[in-house]
Amino acid sequence: MNEADLFLLAVEIEDPKARESFLNQRCGTDTKLRQRIDRLLRAAATDDAFLETPVLENTSAIYEPRSASQISVGDSIGPYTLVGTLGEGGMGTVFRADQKSPIHRHVAIKVINPGMDSEQVLARFDTERQAISMVNHPNIAQAFEVGTTDQGRPYFVMEMVDGVPISRYCDEHKLSVRERLMLFIPVCEAVQHAHQKGIIHRD
Repeated sequence: MNEADLFLLAVEIEDPKARESFLNQRCGTDTKLRQRIDRLLRAAATDDAFLETPVLENTSAIYEPRSASQISVGDSIGPYTLVGTLGEGGMGTVFRADQKSPIHRHVAIKVINPGMDSEQVLARFDTERQAISMVNHPNIAQAFEVGTTDQGRPYFVMEMVDGVPISRYCDEHKLSVRERLMLFIPVCEAVQHAHQKGIIHRD
């Protein structure tokens, strides 16, 4: 049983003693697996008001000045060389990167931001990494790898998908309402797939 399946089964067990017994049996002596599952369960337990509350109570850390530990374009993470920035958020920064070995390909890497290393934020990041690994749909970027940088910051590597925002594409190609709806159907199918996996993206 993989980590995702184990978490999904454990989170459905409401009785603490029954859950503890279940995890003891399934994890056995694998302490790292148990720690990851416990972290995901703690994150799930604090997400009752997930849609109503901000990810961070204090967002000042998002705007901390660049420090020596800041990862930036030109740096390497394992076999990946960061060649550009795709986007930044409260929890992490997404980079465009080149992988040189064992194969050559372009990827996207999301790295947790410095200062975002509280237990709650790390648990949310783990939850996001786990969510991506659970989905398998042609219209959802595929996850390739998860890991930790030399600075101890979690990251995950995803399929790189080039393109423009769907709204801009529609406007630039002057699509009709029907054409826009036809284009939107695959998007809805991808979202439905995520929902079937128990994943809701609040953006």
